[in-house]
Amino acid sequence: MLDVPITVFQIGIMTSITALFKGKKRQIVQEGGLELQSSNATTDEGAVERNNESENAESTEPGMVAKYAPFVVMLTYVCSFIFYIVSAFKALDAHQKFMFRVFVHPVIVVTGEAILRTDAAHVSSIPPQIKALNLIQFDMYFQLCGRLLMASGPEGELAGVLVVIVALQELLMRVTYLPKQRFVRRLLGLPPMSAEERARFLEVLSIDSVSSMQSEIAAILIAACFKILLYDQRLLFDFGFNPTGPPPVANREVALMLLALALEALSDCVAMAVQTKQGLRLKSLWAGHRRWEMALWLLLSQCLMCGLVLYTFAAKPTFLQCASADLCTCDFFTDTPIGSAWCNC
Repeated sequence: MLDVPITVFQIGIMTSITALFKGKKRQIVQEGGLELQSSNATTDEGAVERNNESENAESTEPGMVAKYAPFVVMLTYVCSFIFYIVSAFKALDAHQKFMFRVFVHPVIVVTGEAILRTDAAHVSSIPPQIKALNLIQFDMYFQLCGRLLMASGPEGELAGVLVVIVALQELLMRVTYLPKQRFVRRLLGLPPMSAEERARFLEVLSIDSVSSMQSEIAAILIAACFKILLYDQRLLFDFGFNPTGPPPVANREVALMLLALALEALSDCVAMAVQTKQGLRLKSLWAGHRRWEMALWLLLSQCLMCGLVLYTFAAKPTFLQCASADLCTCDFFTDTPIGSAWCNC
């Protein structure tokens, strides 16, 4: 008789234990499902964030036109010097060359640099050193062109005065980058730059400032070497040589070079001090893990710009051979049947 209650009691205990374990199992399964759902939701949120980041990165990438626009701008400026401006400069007298170098050449350089600097400061995932490559090459070409225009310009005391004026111009342009930028934005009715825009602009400006200093020092040395060493090739390269006169005095050219280097060093020191107070921190072009590749690129670019400048000052026919402002004195117009008929009627 005792076996039946015990059996019933055992069955009740086993049933309770089984129900308890089933409830625990069901709870664990439900909790696991919730955790799985939450992990899936987290994964989905991470995927959405990654997609948004990739879309933002893709949206900051320049299009085909914007990617090659800086190169087209630089090529336009360079071709204008190669095929017209330098050829027209050679036809001027000493005082006209002085005025051209003091007033016209700086305006050309400043406008080109402003366009390229503004383009390089746009939002992009490309490193700033890479975005500023066209700006660096622009500095190399036009700094060397400017120094050779000085070498081809006035002689004597006027040449020394020109060296001093150019050094003051370099200093003035360097210390007024930020004020000019703020003035232009106010003139165009644009709001002040945000903190992010200002940071990008200062990063590009720091690279441009360092590039300008390096290019100017290299241009001073290269221009002096060209003026001294290329006299025997004066019929091909015109740096203000007198074809029937004596070669340039090396001591005079070296003295002008040393004066230009001293004034350049002084203006660079003053400009760096002023720009530091303006909030600009200069950034080396060799910074980063690609510094040796950057150094090799700078060397090759400087050699390429030297070749372009030599071709710019070489004796060659141009498509604008005009003796005066009259169109009928231009060979490219009179050599055509319509132009010949028009000018001979």
